[in-house]
Amino acid sequence: MENFKCKVCDKDKPLEDSVSLESQICVTCFTSIQIHKRNLKKIEFYKDVLKEENQHTPIRKNKIKIIEKMNDIFSFQRADILQISQNDVNYYIEEFAKQKTIRSLRFWKGKYIVREYEKDYFDLDRMKRTIGTYKRKINASNRTKIKFKRFVNIIGRESQFKVLKNMLLTKLIEFVKTDDSEEFAKLKQFIFKGVEEYYEEGLIPNISLFFHDNYERLFSTLFTKILPFDIRRISFSYPRVNSRTDFGLTFFYRYNAIELHAIEDAIKRHCNDKKTKLNQVCKFLFLNNIKTITLILDDLLLHYYKILKIHSSVRSIVNVLNSNQKTTKRYNEVYYKIHMREW
Repeated sequence: MENFKCKVCDKDKPLEDSVSLESQICVTCFTSIQIHKRNLKKIEFYKDVLKEENQHTPIRKNKIKIIEKMNDIFSFQRADILQISQNDVNYYIEEFAKQKTIRSLRFWKGKYIVREYEKDYFDLDRMKRTIGTYKRKINASNRTKIKFKRFVNIIGRESQFKVLKNMLLTKLIEFVKTDDSEEFAKLKQFIFKGVEEYYEEGLIPNISLFFHDNYERLFSTLFTKILPFDIRRISFSYPRVNSRTDFGLTFFYRYNAIELHAIEDAIKRHCNDKKTKLNQVCKFLFLNNIKTITLILDDLLLHYYKILKIHSSVRSIVNVLNSNQKTTKRYNEVYYKIHMREW
């Protein structure tokens, strides 16, 4: 039977145990990596929340380092420290205590590797005491309402929610590019790869048709994985294809009372202009979030202009065809009928 060497655990494995021929990673390591990545992302977000609130103290830093080490050794066992029970944690730690060395999954210099450490390198008793409290805190910080509060505070601080000279849009684009760069890169890759299937020799690809066929996935990813909006209160409808680069869609979102309170608080903390209104911010915040898709569309159009040797400048724009807003004390609904096109 043909074998391959897994580039993570460095073990010879049957070829049938590989994720793919190109990856050279065994299924076991691939599963461990997915758990590790997911938890590392949550831990990093928790650290960002602490920094935003000026609570990233030396004691908390040390506790978080313990959780990160736990993530390394538990993920290698394909155990999710942020999901398993305290009894399961105790069981694994008791098993680790019986070993002379412990294997750990590490993300090192841009790649995953497995390293082996002496048991004494890990403070197993302290791990057992720390995980309960910090599992709750990390999971709580990754709830949508906490992410939304952090989001509007960052955008409010950096732009004061001003639309003049595209200040709000500029800061939203920076946030989309950097806050979850991996998820953004995945979305961009999905769009570029998908559009290739709509390419015809000598013509701009039918980008609009690709958006028509995939709009729910595209904008759900943008709004609920990269941006912190609630998937249960957002909708996209009535997709329209007018030309190869001319696409229309209707967007709807209902801000709930928690989100409205977070926006009001961000306005009070960061806006020097006392005339800044909650309704106004709700409306323009949502519209400019829609416009962040131009970040990818501009690169896409430029890519095909180069292929077709078209030398004129190009960019994409988002026009509002219709909009509406409904406000009560408990919620704020915004509606936009938009038109995206090449310019």
